[in-house]
Amino acid sequence: MELFTAVREKKPNIPNDWDDHLKDLMTRMLEKDPQKRIAMPEIREHNWVTEEGQEPMIETDTNLFDIGKHVEEPTQEELKNAIGTLRGIFTVIRAVQK
Repeated sequence: MELFTAVREKKPNIPNDWDDHLKDLMTRMLEKDPQKRIAMPEIREHNWVTEEGQEPMIETDTNLFDIGKHVEEPTQEELKNAIGTLRGIFTVIRAVQK
């Protein structure tokens, strides 16, 4: 309960010797109010992440891809071999859910 209270109520201890941009980023990421907390698009453009704009991140669309295009459906033989035990069934179910 003590840790829970600290996370919810206490201000994070950011070391003074950290770079000012890093201190700003961490403070904004650890903001208690979700409405005020820095969002991912802002993080991607933050001065600490981009080295003050000198090293911008690649575009989000370029960074993401459709995994469905890169993963082949299992064959009937692979499914048959995978479901040999109850444990195998749960493995297949977890894989399908992901």
